[in-house]
Amino acid sequence: MYLASVPSKPKNAPVSDASITSGSQIKVDYEVIGEDGGLPLLSYELQMSAPTLDNFVSLAGRETFTLSTFFIVSLGVEKGAEYAFRYRGINQVGAGDWSDLVIVRAASVPAAPPKPVYLSSTSTSITLHLYETTDNSGSKITGYTLERDAGDLSSQIDTQAL
Repeated sequence: MYLASVPSKPKNAPVSDASITSGSQIKVDYEVIGEDGGLPLLSYELQMSAPTLDNFVSLAGRETFTLSTFFIVSLGVEKGAEYAFRYRGINQVGAGDWSDLVIVRAASVPAAPPKPVYLSSTSTSITLHLYETTDNSGSKITGYTLERDAGDLSSQIDTQAL
């Protein structure tokens, strides 16, 4: 008999690692649970569901224990789709409460559009033809930014033109 309890609820929801998450995979990071209930943690269980929250599936830590604090989902991920994630700790007494949810879109930074095409110019203006990107990488394009250099062909292109 142990004088212990289940691990505490995680303080924070898992987070998506934007450096890895894309239209074909999602990396989820989660924090170490501080209160283990008096017994060492055996595992972190991570679950995923559609945002409707009606069909959670355990991805890691339920049947095969793991203390890993990240997971990369690459099977069944649909570009642009959203997924809900949650996790909890497990010790010898049992499983703790679930963390808060995070909703992650399977998307990344959109592909760069083709470079602008020069059409004409006057002494005070330049007219360019701008193209939209052909790949939004799973997320709606909400705007474009046009940048220019100082006009000397040697400075950084870092001045917003629009």
